[in-house]
Amino acid sequence: MSDAGSPAYDAEDLERSAQGCRRFVLAVVAVPLLGAGAYFAYEAYSHQKVRSEWTVDAHEWRRTIAVTTEGTWTDELWCTTMKQQFPHVVAKQVTQKHRGSKKVKTGETCTGQSTNRASEKRICHDVFSDQPVMDDWCVFTWTGAKETRKLESKGGSVAPSPHWPAVELGAGESEGERTERYVVTLKHAERERTCEFKQERWAQMQVGTSFSVEHKRGSRKVDCSSLKR
Repeated sequence: MSDAGSPAYDAEDLERSAQGCRRFVLAVVAVPLLGAGAYFAYEAYSHQKVRSEWTVDAHEWRRTIAVTTEGTWTDELWCTTMKQQFPHVVAKQVTQKHRGSKKVKTGETCTGQSTNRASEKRICHDVFSDQPVMDDWCVFTWTGAKETRKLESKGGSVAPSPHWPAVELGAGESEGERTERYVVTLKHAERERTCEFKQERWAQMQVGTSFSVEHKRGSRKVDCSSLKR
């Protein structure tokens, strides 16, 4: 006989309660483990390296020459960038400007989940909101050579051979950095990818030629350095 005012539990009640607790514990342990197992299996599968045949579909080349001009300039940059690029320049105007946002915890939300007759498990999640990030924006004046224009030549085939643009300079102008790019478009089924090579290799890859290319199963990118005939 139970004490007055105390709930009466028989053996079946206690056994059902114990079974409920065991099932809950198994679920709490098993579900995350199954999820983790599936995640790692997918990661292993998607990172497997495989090879497939890709065909050269097109060529593209571009050569540029920067032209700089001596003078006194007024520019605007984030103050941190200005100090890196122009360490001896003092800003003549500084203002606050919106640069981005950051996640800030603003509270939490909780839900209750009944587990058995005697207890309740509360599940809580943090709540975040986007808050603006402000930074200093500098207006400054500096003296020196600034890139004011680019000369460019480009083409879509191996022949005629790539060439540099003609250079015609005006008063106060100088020739600056030269850059060159040689890109091949590869096709596989309905997919297209581009790879950049040095000119010698690029010129040897004839349209219609097939190459074996390595890539990860779960990635849209190809490893351009892995091309093989």
